[in-house]
Amino acid sequence: MSRPQALAMTAATLLGTAVGCLYLWRSFRSPKWKRALTNQNGEAVTSRERTSPNGNEEACHLTNANDPLNPSPLVRKILAAAVFVVESDMDWEQVWPLLRTELDHYPVIGFDCEWVSVKGKANPVSLLQIATYSGSCFLLRMPQLTRGNCLLPKALLHMLGDDNILKVGVEAFEDGCRLLRDYCVMVKSCLDVRYLVTHQRKNNLTYSLSLKSLAQEIIHFTLDKSLHLRCSNWEAEELTNEQVTYAAQDAQVSVALFFHLLGFTCASHEDGALFQFKPSWDHVLARCQGLLDIPYKGGGSGGKDGTGDTNSQQRRRNKKLGTNQKLASDVATSDPRKTPRKPLGVGYSARKNIVPHEYRKHFPIQMKDHNSHDVLLLCTACHAASNCYDNILKQQLAKEFSAPIGCEESVRIWEDPVRRQVRSGARALLHADSLPDTRREELQDILRAFFNVETLTEELVEEGTELETRIFNENHVPHGLKVTQACAVGGLRALMSLEKRWRQHFLDYMQPQHLPPLWSVDHNHSKLLRKYGEDLKVELT
Repeated sequence: MSRPQALAMTAATLLGTAVGCLYLWRSFRSPKWKRALTNQNGEAVTSRERTSPNGNEEACHLTNANDPLNPSPLVRKILAAAVFVVESDMDWEQVWPLLRTELDHYPVIGFDCEWVSVKGKANPVSLLQIATYSGSCFLLRMPQLTRGNCLLPKALLHMLGDDNILKVGVEAFEDGCRLLRDYCVMVKSCLDVRYLVTHQRKNNLTYSLSLKSLAQEIIHFTLDKSLHLRCSNWEAEELTNEQVTYAAQDAQVSVALFFHLLGFTCASHEDGALFQFKPSWDHVLARCQGLLDIPYKGGGSGGKDGTGDTNSQQRRRNKKLGTNQKLASDVATSDPRKTPRKPLGVGYSARKNIVPHEYRKHFPIQMKDHNSHDVLLLCTACHAASNCYDNILKQQLAKEFSAPIGCEESVRIWEDPVRRQVRSGARALLHADSLPDTRREELQDILRAFFNVETLTEELVEEGTELETRIFNENHVPHGLKVTQACAVGGLRALMSLEKRWRQHFLDYMQPQHLPPLWSVDHNHSKLLRKYGEDLKVELT
């Protein structure tokens, strides 16, 4: 190679190297690369500062779409908060004081659920994720909390059913319906953050409304929605660190999106406060009016696990759920208040009694004179929830009084296998001409033994073909009667204790807001004791 050619090749190589370095430098400076580094390292690569009107230097939360490189201290602080895994009542008692204190500051939680699908069918919710305004996240493992027919903590039920505490997230309403279906837990004041996005951005949406896309486009945080995490075993004996991080971030990002979209901005460096500028809470609630407890039906929809492409995302979402394309609407309409065929306020029904009829119908006549005290008017949704909660106390009573529900002892009519064998044999003898002689003789012996005769006539065979196989179970004692009988041994006061227990159960789980002022759990009990005395001979009906 000549000297001029070598020089030309060297110059070309140097020029190519310079152009490549320039390209890499520009890529590194791009917002997409910065977001990738932020996601990997857990902290922003750079921090841009600006001076506030009062002259203080503050790292401000991104409120302007024209400033896409500005990282959010709000998001960083929320995602850096502590995560608590709750698997027992003891765990809950330890974390509840912190959760209650944070709710006193801002009554809102990021809200999400995880579950496992087996052969296309969704199991009950495995994990409930709750994140507060500061980012403190509580991962409640539902199967562990309810293991052995244990009840969920009352404070948790009250919090989920409290109208004054907002539950925010993508598909928050649908997750609430799942908890009602799987654990009889009523969840109120659910807000789908996609409504806030569509109301704020209107026609300027250029991205999917999945949780992943919202996090990426609005608060510049990349959620890991890889398939191996989304479809991992949420019912495992112990969750991995990856699962804990994944689950916590879903709830934390939800609450971060809520505060960002409603104008909570700027975290101060000086005092460490999470919110430096914030609207009044009344203003926040006004922005949420009309958006609570309704499924999202807006355009540009995307589930919480989407990656941007709406159709493919929806297919992946449905695969995870193990249901068809109609899941969202099916789950949404599980709450009768949301059934379009029946307007809200129509279709109310009176519950027969606070004490279920299967118990009260056996009470002595003296305790039935004033049962109107316990007749209440419930909307259809609350009626359904109340019936679900009844099963909790029924299971407790069944265990305490050895009054099983649904076993052989509680069956009034049952199939007698001997009589069924006789009827089957008689029909075979009458209609099967090709029976082997040994089999025919065997069936004849069964019929002779049953009818206690030495000679089997044709009339007996015909009688056997019409034999009734269902017989009355002499051991049958209905669950409600057995519980009432056991209480009646203790006299009138013991039966009143059972009535009081049902009334208190109703108060604890339903949290009624409009009971009459004089309604009480021991209504009429003192009067009954004065009138009949504790030694009244109890006669069950």
